[in-house]
Amino acid sequence: MSTQETRPMQDFCKAAAKAGFDVYMRQPSDTYAYFTNGKNIGYAQLDRFHGISLSTVHIPNQTSGTGFSLGEPESLERAYLETAFQIAPDWAGGSSRQSVRKWPTLYAFLDANKWGGGLSKIID
Repeated sequence: MSTQETRPMQDFCKAAAKAGFDVYMRQPSDTYAYFTNGKNIGYAQLDRFHGISLSTVHIPNQTSGTGFSLGEPESLERAYLETAFQIAPDWAGGSSRQSVRKWPTLYAFLDANKWGGGLSKIID
């Protein structure tokens, strides 16, 4: 039996950084993170039963919330992570798609998300 502890969220953050994305969290122990290419923003969350799942990110609204869940990525390679940058997945209905407004800049997103101490870039 291996004594090495698995740390899926930390592994995700390292993989996202290796793929060329900046990664933002509040605390290194969080079970979620945001990642960006400087323009687009994606979200990753750890579910203890299903592993890492990805979601899109947009300005919150009453029709489509803050983003669309995309489920587990096939891998943590750049192409799969970039799926979180889409406007909406194919299964999203017309009114949901029309409600989406992406954040105009990364800074607008970061400035709007200062609850609990704000997000910080965690890997350089």
